[in-house]
Amino acid sequence: MPSLSKIDVNLLRFQEYPAPQNIVNLSLGNDSNINYTSLSTQQQLDVIFSQSSYSNSINISNDRFICYHLTHDYSRIIMYTPDNCINGKTLIINLPQTSLHKHNSIVTLIHEQTLLFHIIVKDGSLLTIKLPLNYILDNGNSVKLAEDWAKVQNPYDFTIRVPHMLYPVSEDLLMVFLEDGGLLGLRKASEEYDFEPLLFNDNSYLQSFTKLFYKNENVTGKAISAVTFNHRYLIILTENYYLKIWDLKSFNLVNEYNLSANIVDEDLHSKDVHQYSDAGNFLSLFQNNLVIYSPQKNGIFQIGSLSVNQADILQFELKNIVGSSLPSSSIWFLADMKLMKPIDLNYTSSYLNLAVLWKSGSLNKFQVLNILYDDLKDYQWIESTNKSLTDSLDELDLPSVIQEENETDEEYYDRCYLTLKSKFSPEAFSKAENVLRENNILIVASDNIKQKKEYLANLETISRDIKGKMDEVSTLSIVGDELILVNTLTPFNHFIYKINTSLEYYYFNLHNAECNDDLSKYLKILDRFTNTLPRHIIHSLSRKYLEISTGKISSTLSPNEKFVENFKTTLHDQFDISNLQKLMDDLNSIDIVSLLNDFIQNYLTMQEPNTTFIESFTTNIFAKISTTEGLYQMISIQNIFVVQILMTFVLLDSTYSYFEEQIEILLHFNQKQLLFQELYKQDKLQLIDAIFKKSTKYSQGAKYYSYLEWNDFIAHNMSLFYSEPLEMNTFFLESIKSYILRSSKQITIEETKMYLRNVGVPFYYKGRKCDEFLLAMLFFTAGQYEEAYKYFQLHDGYKDIHIHELPNFMQNLLESNDSQSLWTPLIKVIVATDHKEARFYYHLSCRYSNHSVNPELALRAIKKSVEISMNDEMELDIVTKQHEQLLAMLIRFSIFDEVIDVLRFGHAFFSSSERYQYFQSLLGNQNPNDKFFSTLINMISTNTEDVLDLQDYNIVDNILSKSLDDDWTSHKKLFTFRYVSKYEREAAEVVFNYWFNLRKDVNSSLKKRYCLIIINILSTFVNNYDQYILNGADVVTLDELKDQCMSL
Repeated sequence: MPSLSKIDVNLLRFQEYPAPQNIVNLSLGNDSNINYTSLSTQQQLDVIFSQSSYSNSINISNDRFICYHLTHDYSRIIMYTPDNCINGKTLIINLPQTSLHKHNSIVTLIHEQTLLFHIIVKDGSLLTIKLPLNYILDNGNSVKLAEDWAKVQNPYDFTIRVPHMLYPVSEDLLMVFLEDGGLLGLRKASEEYDFEPLLFNDNSYLQSFTKLFYKNENVTGKAISAVTFNHRYLIILTENYYLKIWDLKSFNLVNEYNLSANIVDEDLHSKDVHQYSDAGNFLSLFQNNLVIYSPQKNGIFQIGSLSVNQADILQFELKNIVGSSLPSSSIWFLADMKLMKPIDLNYTSSYLNLAVLWKSGSLNKFQVLNILYDDLKDYQWIESTNKSLTDSLDELDLPSVIQEENETDEEYYDRCYLTLKSKFSPEAFSKAENVLRENNILIVASDNIKQKKEYLANLETISRDIKGKMDEVSTLSIVGDELILVNTLTPFNHFIYKINTSLEYYYFNLHNAECNDDLSKYLKILDRFTNTLPRHIIHSLSRKYLEISTGKISSTLSPNEKFVENFKTTLHDQFDISNLQKLMDDLNSIDIVSLLNDFIQNYLTMQEPNTTFIESFTTNIFAKISTTEGLYQMISIQNIFVVQILMTFVLLDSTYSYFEEQIEILLHFNQKQLLFQELYKQDKLQLIDAIFKKSTKYSQGAKYYSYLEWNDFIAHNMSLFYSEPLEMNTFFLESIKSYILRSSKQITIEETKMYLRNVGVPFYYKGRKCDEFLLAMLFFTAGQYEEAYKYFQLHDGYKDIHIHELPNFMQNLLESNDSQSLWTPLIKVIVATDHKEARFYYHLSCRYSNHSVNPELALRAIKKSVEISMNDEMELDIVTKQHEQLLAMLIRFSIFDEVIDVLRFGHAFFSSSERYQYFQSLLGNQNPNDKFFSTLINMISTNTEDVLDLQDYNIVDNILSKSLDDDWTSHKKLFTFRYVSKYEREAAEVVFNYWFNLRKDVNSSLKKRYCLIIINILSTFVNNYDQYILNGADVVTLDELKDQCMSL
């Protein structure tokens, strides 16, 4: 029965930047013995994002630790601090040569305030690296390394006796275990870390020498694991399963035990005892208790105690032999183990715990051997989940993403793609895309939605495989007092095992027959029926419950009728009637009322826990992520049960009135749980920052050293999240703000659409003004301008909203004098004491014309603004701007008849000079030029009344006159305008001036034709004294024109 659960802690997944920002490349110089290595930025990233051969963690204080990796080619060490891996240093240490025997020839020590690496490299040299902790932890690169930070020496010639493993006894003494089974000490001879050899009193050297001439086997074999006891005794486990104890004072072997004798039985003969394949952590010591691992069968642990007799000789007394609980059909290898004080698993008895990490390829398994009493006899194996809840739930998510009725194939694909992308680290997802690209599996424009979904299915499978490889384990570490951390072979990728709360315990043991109390029975009944439904049903149900809570299901329906509606749209025809009957029979066999009340009171309505944690002054990325993932796991499990319980009331519609109070509570929790889950998927970092801002004094989270403190801090944050009111929810507003205001973080239009669909639309309250105003802005930001306009039109320009009803970020915009937000003018309008709907639509039009690709809506808004103004007796302060905006939109759409109307009726708000500029722009622009002019001529010629008054006529005439040039076209336009405006004489003068003054070189027949036009115009005048035109200062009469025409 799993009592612990795996929590993923990928240190880069939550970050705004997908890679560390402060990578430092260290090389040992360019001496004759040492090769200097330089790396480009891309090469550095390739190094830190490649899978390593080994990783481990080093505690430097109770709340801080350093992680290091040995690269797959054993040539570099990568180091970072998990609490600040983005802005803190990421060190790449380039070794002069590869390590001699993988990680087994590398040891680490913390001495005073310095981290020491001792490494035997390929040629047998000893490399010592000294890194001050303040240098490693310094973010600003202000601390410099001393010139002697690395040293290479040859304290012993390892040409004949080849080292197999290096072990640090202390800062002053290193042990070198040799391939021939011998051991050699390296003692520090100076403060500059010069080492000298120290021979132990064993016969291994003689054996290795005589082996050159005679066959002489070493019975015990070489060392494969070592620990020290009381700084006095060195305990060694050999490959042939011997335990050797050396006295570090006398350098003598004081005890030796053949451990294989303890495990030989009827099933295991001495000749079948396997050797260890390589060195590893097969000894674990806590106080005076020692555990020894053997790879026999499926793994055997010999447990005993150490004691010193009167002769100062350390003895080992075997107390118990424990076989692993692994099935015989599987093949697992021990990755690491740690003997430790009991963790707080709430068992009745616990004396010691052995944390055991197994691996099989990229798979892993974690167990705890709980030793009950100090006699070391009684024990029990405690299981854990080996897949995080995030991974388990993700397997069900993509098939449940159903295409909405109003969603295009392209929008549906984008949503599925971004949903999938949010599940994996940027590194894993990018690698998966590259794999598909290299295999020429791509999305092309001609692909239909079925082909695109096949691509996504492949992408999901490969991403999950890559994540599985990234999760390949290396070692265990104990963080703080008892937190169990797993170091993987992927830099910045860890997981931590969490002690399950009661509800988590119920969830992870749903399929365990031993867990069978009343509440467990109830939850198992629900789970069994749920498993008979299609995958997407539960997701659809939870969304339907959300629609009830947010008022999106018709308010005319009773609560019970809303549940009936949910049944019709989600569950109808989705289950077998026999399964439903089984559910009913099972529910009738238990006391649902008391169990439901117990579930709500003890597992949902959480009391604020005791604050056992310590608030942090600075950001701790590791603590932040582990808290967020723990919180996500707890809330997700709660929601699974809440939705399943609510499902029973959908199936049993007649029970609503009886359970009304409980149903309302469950609906309330479902809404908040879904909000958390969706905000987590959208932006984990922003969510947890918003939570920490409210839950801790310094907004940086907390430090915790034990499981009690960790679970208390999770419960503290969860209680705070649940206590936040649904109306104007802080966490909802913090998230929507980043999309509406477009903060410094780059957010794509596709990401905004995804947020809109997953968060904005589902969680707004229908009919609530502020919510619908926010939704309108969000639609606008997502590029869905028509939908935005529908919401902007609600509530009469959103009048009667008081400033205190607005979210804080909107109030801040109003208070900021230098706010450049496109929404500030609109927000000022809706909270103004003299709110005017016309003013609202004017500013809305400006938003659409300046910040969207849908100017039709800008035109619609400004027309509505002007229309409202015309019906309002009060003079509006923006009347001129209104008409300027109206003109801009009309001109943009070439609606020139209305442009002319605005100009000729707009003398009250446009001065003559302003109208002159408009007419000049319209008549002088070469693109709409002819259309505007033809519209003007058509309006003048078809109207019985004057279209332009004298002032506007003079404006247009002046513009056309100044536009005259040497061609007939410009003269013809002036002639036409004057003629249709009933200024016939002036029109005729244009013709005469062009053909008889400017174009004297044209042939006589052409002149005669235009002369006849002038004659015809003047002939229409009744009085003879009106039949003339002016040619400069001269008067030309009709008769003179006739004579001139006859002479042509």
